[in-house]
Amino acid sequence: MKKDREELNYFTLITLIITVIIALVLLTVMVKTAVNGGLFSYAKKSAVETNEIIEQEQEISKGKVIVEDQDYNSMDDYMNEITR
Repeated sequence: MKKDREELNYFTLITLIITVIIALVLLTVMVKTAVNGGLFSYAKKSAVETNEIIEQEQEISKGKVIVEDQDYNSMDDYMNEITR
């Protein structure tokens, strides 16, 4: 009975070690694929482009705005008018 229990413990330990090794191999392949595929550079480029567009939109909102044939000095003036 005790021998069976020891064999079961060894089997569980071996299974755990094999599972960890497989997980590490999969992680290595995933990271290499992400780096070689340009995932990180693409994400950085997208973040820069998004920030540029946000800045452009903020500049536009600082200028004169026309809504329904009514002139406002800025988007903030328009928004203040709406909330009144």
